[in-house]
Order: sequence, then C-alpha cells, then structure tokens
Amino acid sequence: MDLSSSSPVQLVPAAPTAPAKRPRRLRIALYRHDRQVLLANLGRPRGALIVTPNLDHLRLLSLSAGLRGAYRAADVVLNDSRFIDRLCLGGRALTLPGSELAPLMLERASTGARVLVVGCDEAVKADLRARYPALDFVFIEPSMGFIRRREERRALVRRALEAQPSLAFICTGAPQSELLAAQMKRAGLKADILCCGSAFHFLAGTKARAPVWARRLGGEWAWRFALEPRTRKRYLADARFLAANALAFLSLRLTGRARFGRYEIGR
Repeated sequence: MDLSSSSPVQLVPAAPTAPAKRPRRLRIALYRHDRQVLLANLGRPRGALIVTPNLDHLRLLSLSAGLRGAYRAADVVLNDSRFIDRLCLGGRALTLPGSELAPLMLERASTGARVLVVGCDEAVKADLRARYPALDFVFIEPSMGFIRRREERRALVRRALEAQPSLAFICTGAPQSELLAAQMKRAGLKADILCCGSAFHFLAGTKARAPVWARRLGGEWAWRFALEPRTRKRYLADARFLAANALAFLSLRLTGRARFGRYEIGR
C-alpha cells in the first residue's frame, strides 16, 4: 500500500470468526489379542507406541488434553491393571502390565540391538547391562520437571533420534512418559516405544513389587498403598475417580463400552 496516496483507505470488514470446533472425544480400543500375537507384531520397521492404562491413567485422561493426545498417537493400548480386569473387563482385553512386558521385549531383542532407556538410576543401569550383555543400551536422564520445559523435551527427542534405537523404554512416570513418547513418535522415531514406569526398578530389585498372589488378585494397589506412603495420595484420588464414575465402570462391565466425559472405552 502507498501511504503517500491521497486516496482514502478502504477498510474491509473482518470475516466472522468461525466457532471453534470442539475436540473430538478420544476413543480407546483396548488390545484384545493374546500376548504372543502382540510380541509377534513388534519389531516392525516403523515401530509401535504402546501405552498401558491403569486406573490412574483413566483418571488423568479426564484431566489432561496432552495425555489424550498421546493416546491418540498410540498404536497399542494395553490394559495394565488386573484390578480393572477383575472389576469390569472380565478377560475381554489382554491384561499385561508394562512391568511384565518390558523384560519380554528385551528377551526377544536381537543381539546388538540398541535400546534407549529414559529415566533410571545407576543401579538400574548396571543391572540392565549385566542382565542383557548382548544389547547396546543408551541411557538418558532428564531433569526433574522436564516435561514443562519445551527446549529440554526437544533436546531429549533429538538425542533419541540420534541414537536410532530399535527399542525405547520411557520410565519417567505418567503422564510425563506418555507425553515424551508421543513426541518422539511424532518426530519420526522408528522404534517400539513402551512407557513402563518402575519396571526396571522391579527387575533390579531396587523397588519391591507386590507378591504374585496379590498381583493375581488385582490387589497390587492395596499392597503399595500399605507399604509406599508416597503413593497414597494418588490412590485416594483414583478411588474418588472410581466412585464418581461408578456407572461408567458398570457399563464397561455389562456392555464392554463406557463414556468418561472427554473419552470413551469401547470395541
């Protein structure tokens, strides 16, 4: 525009703003094949992002748009909780906790395979190297609260891409693990990615896991509530979520489908 012109400037009315679209409700389809089919389908060139919902995830999904976005990016949604299975799934989906899937994935890895592990201490690193000497481990230790720092997240993703692993395990807790894993996948990381919490701490014995009988009964949460005071606030929040959504959980048990506000679970 020539500002020296004497012609009046014609003001064009702004186009009416289109109403913002409501985000579509997330639909969660739990993995229903057996573990052998799951394991046989891992290791493909493009990789797979595996998320493992438990009751705490179901609560956080109702609060976090970022976590819902991470679930949308996932290739496999695998029930992590035997409590949820006993409560409302009744064996209709595969129940395989991430703490059990992680060692299975490592045992199947090829000799020399590069394995990225994000978030573990020195004792866990030493145990993994000793337990799986044929694998090439790359460890990354993010800082506390990294998920709130965009540049650090980008740096973590760059390091993951540079490492070119065939397996990646994110052990920074929910929802941080899922947010970082989804960012890695979207950036083009071609690896099987599993968010697996304390799996390697249990494997190394640096954290005690509930006995097998408690796990089979779906009572691992009660064991941890009794022996790990730092988890009690989380489990109380989960219990409130369970009570507030009792009808949805009943629907999931009776019909295999349920709505939880911003997301739904169904076939």
